[in-house]
Amino acid sequence: METLLQDLRYGFRTLQKFPGFTIVAILTLVLAIGANTAIFSIVYSVMLEPLPYPQSEQLVMVWSKLKGERDRVSPGDFLDWRHETSAFQSVSAWTGASFDLSSSGAIAQSGS
Repeated sequence: METLLQDLRYGFRTLQKFPGFTIVAILTLVLAIGANTAIFSIVYSVMLEPLPYPQSEQLVMVWSKLKGERDRVSPGDFLDWRHETSAFQSVSAWTGASFDLSSSGAIAQSGS
């Protein structure tokens, strides 16, 4: 225990002798801890935090495949899946779309 205290005192004295190195070392630690915290917060909120739905662990996504690639489900296939499935409690559909507002106020739709 005495050796540890001596080492700590020696370290503090050394840091006081070289203030430039001390500032760089502290800034490096601050940036590294801040970046690590930011990355973990993003990963947690995107991948680890449960979805804001009741029983979200039961949600699944299904799609059709065309030529080995994921494809949109046709309305007819969706209605067949909805009426004929016994594997799911319910079946719903959604589609994504994005909109860009130009400076002239016109709306251009780009979507999937």
